[in-house]
Amino acid sequence: MEGKGALKNKQVVLKQYVKEFPKEADFDVKHSTIIPSIPDGTKAVISGYGVAKVFKSTNPNFREGNYIRLGRIYLGIGGYAAYVGISYVAEPKQRAVVYISAAAGGVGQLAGQFAKYLNGCYVVGSSSTDEKVRLLKNEFGFDDAFNYKKETDISAALTSFQMALTYILTMWEAPLLHMNANSKIVASGMISQYNLEKPDGIHNLFQLITKRITMEGFHIVKDHLNHYDGFVDKVAAMLECENIYYKEDQTDGLENAAAALIGIFHGENVGKGVIVVAED
Repeated sequence: MEGKGALKNKQVVLKQYVKEFPKEADFDVKHSTIIPSIPDGTKAVISGYGVAKVFKSTNPNFREGNYIRLGRIYLGIGGYAAYVGISYVAEPKQRAVVYISAAAGGVGQLAGQFAKYLNGCYVVGSSSTDEKVRLLKNEFGFDDAFNYKKETDISAALTSFQMALTYILTMWEAPLLHMNANSKIVASGMISQYNLEKPDGIHNLFQLITKRITMEGFHIVKDHLNHYDGFVDKVAAMLECENIYYKEDQTDGLENAAAALIGIFHGENVGKGVIVVAED
């Protein structure tokens, strides 16, 4: 493909180094013009997880004006992290009780569904609003869920669940008191701790010893890329049987990307944050 036309480019850039949580004032939207030039016959492949628009093509499978995207979000990084965490790191047994924090987020909602439908587990989730709790139970298929911001005693809310597995995204301390002997904690992310100069400490760690609890983090890019084909097959089968549900949190316009990103740090999103750059 060889193009000589000028293309408009829009970027969201950081104006300065961010300490702790970002603010809208830390970002700027820049406009520029680029002139692409790719010689005919080029076989190099540019890979990524974003959205691309076909500028010019001699390939009938990719026509001018088409938008190309690597699957839906459940086939992207978030879905893959959920799949790897449950299937290859946690490996819960059938009928085990699995607790997932930040359960309505991009990873959490899928981790719960994978644990339930692929492993036959009883899945409990926590989230930050009543609406998210409703989605967890009525749409995502969680067996139970609660609003951790409304609970005055998180430990009491977890009393009825003797957990075999905790899939951690945000909340650490309370679940340790309610885990079974020889259970497991899987750490997939800690958005509440990003960029903090003084990260929060954790209490109740003696439970790791008395209950022989295993705690393990993982990195999908460095350690687990070899499972992707199997992941796609499993998700395709779940989609065919309508055993998977996913919600994206869409924001219109790249100029609003900074505000959408900041909202994630405050729990305003339901599902993976997605920026709509064009409607066609």
